[in-house]
Amino acid sequence: MATTDKKMDVFTFQFVLKQLNAPVMTSLPVNLFTPITVIDVEQSSFDTAKYQANKCYDNVVNTLLKNINEEPELKLCIGLHQIIDKPEQIVEHCWFEYDGVYFDFISELPKGKYFKYQSLNLLDLYSTMEEMHCKSVPNIIELKAWTQHKKVN
Repeated sequence: MATTDKKMDVFTFQFVLKQLNAPVMTSLPVNLFTPITVIDVEQSSFDTAKYQANKCYDNVVNTLLKNINEEPELKLCIGLHQIIDKPEQIVEHCWFEYDGVYFDFISELPKGKYFKYQSLNLLDLYSTMEEMHCKSVPNIIELKAWTQHKKVN
């Protein structure tokens, strides 16, 4: 659940703080995100891993692992999902990017708008996690902090 301010300068969105396994609200500038169009993963040419409800990161990473040899450029795309009928509800979410096309498990999600923050293939994701000393896929806040840290150093 989240909001954008009247000028749409920031997205206020919910993400899960892994250390506490608790939802947290934060805000980031809208200009960090790119609006995209997402289609149902059923229309993709790659094989998906077994779907688990409410486990977008697991679903995407497991699919990347399943396709590492056949589709090495399949990417995890991290960003925001905004429910059209409830525009105040914005959550961090991840989906697939393949050859410039974006895919998600549409069947469970309410109709919404997607805003891309970053895409990483499995090797780039692993390298980033290793550099960040992460044991799980970093969220948007962690990726943003890491990017700022790298610019300073």
